Amino acid sequence: MTDLTLSKGNLKILGRLFRMHRVKANFSLRGIARSENIAHTLVSDIENAKIYPNAETLKGLFRQVGVKLWTDMDALAEIKADIDKFHDAIYYREHDYARRIFNKYGMKNNRLFYSLLLVDYVLMRLIASSVLENDYDEQEIERLKVFYEHMNESQKQIFNVVQGRHFVDTGDLGTAKKVLLRNHNLNVNTKVSGATYSLLAECAKRTYHAFDAVDYGRQASNLHAEHANLPRKIEIDALVVNVLIDIGRFRDARKMLNIITMTVDENDKETRVTRRYLRFLWSYYYFRLNRPKQALETLMSVHHSEDDNQEPSYHYYKAEILVALDQKARAINTLDEGLANEKTRMHPIYGPLVEIFKKRLMDKMDSTLEARVEELIPRLNHIEDYAVFRQAYRFVIDFFAARQNHEKALELAIAFIETPKHGYETNQETT
Repeated sequence: MTDLTLSKGNLKILGRLFRMHRVKANFSLRGIARSENIAHTLVSDIENAKIYPNAETLKGLFRQVGVKLWTDMDALAEIKADIDKFHDAIYYREHDYARRIFNKYGMKNNRLFYSLLLVDYVLMRLIASSVLENDYDEQEIERLKVFYEHMNESQKQIFNVVQGRHFVDTGDLGTAKKVLLRNHNLNVNTKVSGATYSLLAECAKRTYHAFDAVDYGRQASNLHAEHANLPRKIEIDALVVNVLIDIGRFRDARKMLNIITMTVDENDKETRVTRRYLRFLWSYYYFRLNRPKQALETLMSVHHSEDDNQEPSYHYYKAEILVALDQKARAINTLDEGLANEKTRMHPIYGPLVEIFKKRLMDKMDSTLEARVEELIPRLNHIEDYAVFRQAYRFVIDFFAARQNHEKALELAIAFIETPKHGYETNQETT
């Protein structure tokens, strides 16, 4: 039989849950205590999570309010083993396998909810909802948050990552960082620690904290390597490379790029960071080294034809290279191609950005752009890449300056300057 002591905190949580049922059923504390032939002070301590109650005592209390509590240790131990496999499958992104495990128990399993695996089951349910179905259950999170202090460290880690991932996905990066940093001293589950540092690195990159992004990224990379999770390791290494290029640490970036490229070329395992993205990083590396011709050749070695799967940033970035090569006409044609591409045109950042870039190259920063500029302004600080963030600010400032709206241009310039850019300062051009 597997030891379920790691879920010991569930006993206190079940005590709190029992109180909710007792109050809702309008039973008095003393009446319940008499029915179970125990002291009312013991029931009070159980309800207020002052003690770890005996499982059989809890079972008797729940019986009094019409709820059957599942305490079969052998059966629950087998389910706990399945839940652990579910978490591993999520970590290694084996989502079909994770879904099969979860489907054995279902989204609404009252028997597991009223068991010694209460928190473990609810956490699995939350992950299945948010990761497998892309449906974050905020109400369930709020209900579980009440019991946070009684969770064990592993449960707390998982709960924080579920919340943190949601806040990263919705762009609330300040809250995401605050939630994820709770895991800093919770290192029971190093796979969850790896996921935590990956998310923290993404937060840092998207808020222009370069040194934090590199530090968190390297910690995540080491943990993913420790658990032989190649796709996650390559993904976070690519993020670190992107930041290193941005801050001008080209030697470190090239070293990592060589390692990543060799690893991907030699390994058939599917990774989220494809050869296409690696070529983009190589292209960006050459572009930042003021080698635009090599940057374009590298980019075109992958993006050699119209492709519905092209990233929305592709036409914008290619046009930047062409401008550096003094090929303005080709750059304008490239931006036209971007505007003809639905994925690019409808993107909340690159849609208006490509259109503004085109008009800037044509010296037509006139009133016809006003709607697109106004559309872009509230999204400026949500741009993930620092180089794009800087260029986007330059575009909108130029627009208002060209229209003699110097007050608005100054307001935006100040906003750009005041945006924290920790680690990017030495590589920053004046706007």
